[in-house]
Amino acid sequence: MPAVAQILLLLAALAIPAGDATTDSRDRPPVAGIGKHRARILPSGWICQTESRGPVAFIGLLGIALYMSCWFLGLMPVITVRRLMASGIEALFERGRPTQGERDFRLAADFDAWSPSPCERLAELEFQHWLAAERDQPEVFDRCLAWQQSAIARDPRNPAGYRALGEFYLSKASRGGDSADATAAANAFRRAAGLYPNHAVTQAQLAEALQAAGEPEAARQAATRALELDGINERAGHVDKRLPPARSRTIGEILRQDSN
Repeated sequence: MPAVAQILLLLAALAIPAGDATTDSRDRPPVAGIGKHRARILPSGWICQTESRGPVAFIGLLGIALYMSCWFLGLMPVITVRRLMASGIEALFERGRPTQGERDFRLAADFDAWSPSPCERLAELEFQHWLAAERDQPEVFDRCLAWQQSAIARDPRNPAGYRALGEFYLSKASRGGDSADATAAANAFRRAAGLYPNHAVTQAQLAEALQAAGEPEAARQAATRALELDGINERAGHVDKRLPPARSRTIGEILRQDSN
């Protein structure tokens, strides 16, 4: 949108009939008006002119102010966040410097309050720290959840944010967490499924979380829906949307347990 606004401002500036302003006064059509403000009829219709430089200067300054606002409030944050994200990813994965990567991600999160990507990266970093810890560190997991919640707040209509939150909770539940973690995972996957109901993987994750939360009937329904969507994707040739083999086996186990 900032780029579109800048283009519109540029087109508006180019649309001003500058050549007409230099026309000799003897060749101009009759004018009507009072004082320094004039209105005359052109073939294209009425046009208002003024001999005062004040309004012209004001309009010019207003256009410049709008253009610079679009740059500093719109384009510059996007460009800066992309640069910081690229720097953080390079430091993390190519140079093996997680501290520098985390610093770049934090700077990106502070610079642009609307971008969810830095918060998602920080949530992933905290989650990896929690997984690598020799003992349970709830404060690290809480930081992971806080960053992911920030990412969701910045993009609440994106189902991927809720899926990631559900995966964090489900991982904790599988590592000896209580039923509250499984319930929280199920709630997160429900939100993701509500935003993207025809996503087979989300339905499968929801089924797994519901099974862990002690809701076998709801888990069976979600598992059945996941298999239906997976079959549709197979027939349509959507290989990228198919259930992974491990996920398919988990869904099969849920359905078999229910039948027994």
